[in-house]
Amino acid sequence: MKKVKVIMNDGKILEVKYGYANYLIKMGLAQMYSDAKMKEIEYQKKVLLEKQERQKKKALELKSKLEKEKISFLVKVGEDDRMYGSITNKDIAEKLKEKGYDIDRKSILLEEPIRAIGSYTIPIKLHPEVIAEIKVKVEKE
Repeated sequence: MKKVKVIMNDGKILEVKYGYANYLIKMGLAQMYSDAKMKEIEYQKKVLLEKQERQKKKALELKSKLEKEKISFLVKVGEDDRMYGSITNKDIAEKLKEKGYDIDRKSILLEEPIRAIGSYTIPIKLHPEVIAEIKVKVEKE
């Protein structure tokens, strides 16, 4: 049985039987090996790494700006200083938008809504490797 080289989607080069190579290629899991194909894959990896580095750099710049910000909420309270309602990641995202930051609410890592008056440090995931922390202060009206 004839063996051929294929390039897997993760960049690994395998030597497999011809029939299995056809299967991998049809399923979109691999490509036939050639020097030109390898150069193209190496170039794509390089471009992807550069893009990821730019995104990380942007995230680090945004982190330094965000960590200087302080967000405060004035809320109505009832007896024993209990809040009516709660403050969610959506509320925090809206406050950030008012200050000129476009942060997706899903990036705000609030474990559970804020239901009490006080100061909080809330993490925001800006990049897989970059997490900013903002100060949120909840005061009674």
